[in-house]
Amino acid sequence: ANVNGADVRYSDYLLIYRSTITPIEKQQGKLDNAKDNDFMEQHYKRLALDEAENYAWALKLAKENDLTVTDKEVDETILEHRKIGGVEREEGFKKILEDNFGLTMKEYRRMIYLSLVKEKVSQAIDTNAVQLAAQVESLIKSGKDLKAISEELGDKVLYEETGGLVDKMNVDGGRSLKAMSLNAGEISDKFVSSSGDGYYFVKLVAKTDSTVNYTSIKISFTEFDKQMKEIRDSGKIKELIKIDRQES
Repeated sequence: ANVNGADVRYSDYLLIYRSTITPIEKQQGKLDNAKDNDFMEQHYKRLALDEAENYAWALKLAKENDLTVTDKEVDETILEHRKIGGVEREEGFKKILEDNFGLTMKEYRRMIYLSLVKEKVSQAIDTNAVQLAAQVESLIKSGKDLKAISEELGDKVLYEETGGLVDKMNVDGGRSLKAMSLNAGEISDKFVSSSGDGYYFVKLVAKTDSTVNYTSIKISFTEFDKQMKEIRDSGKIKELIKIDRQES
């Protein structure tokens, strides 16, 4: 495909699709030609191509904005994933990638690289999120709590509470790990979610050696998705393979 002048690598589409469909097939069995399974296969192919197109646009914007992702940044992210997964040896991690996601280490590195590029671009172009984060920081300095800030800003932010102790390795965009580094009642500086889709502020309520209770505010990045929607709606994406959009 081509996204407003940016070529989409077919190999990117394939590795995204394979990393999605492989764990599904491991759980449900290999997809056959039955109507429901065919629908599912087409659905995930469509999602994979959409994501590959997103990455192509992110790469174009990264070049235009002089944004780069280094090998060191990719290595550090992979190491963090290994730590979270509790996998010490690289050989074991490679086997997990191959068995569970159908990916080689080279392909996995490519996926990490693409996600980091998109993360940097999403931050760089979203001036509204930067301004909103600055407003939250100002309100925190004035002594306001995250809940009070969320009530003041309304749907501009997303406020959440764990409601009790959760595992410190909870899959929550990095909030649990950040909260573990705080003292009770302390609010963190802004940080980017591990999925790269927004800024977080976290307040620690309580913690033990292995669990944590926190509240948080999220400021989502929206500019990148807005640009992609405008590109799609204006017909500036040309696809060389045919994958229909299906109604669920």
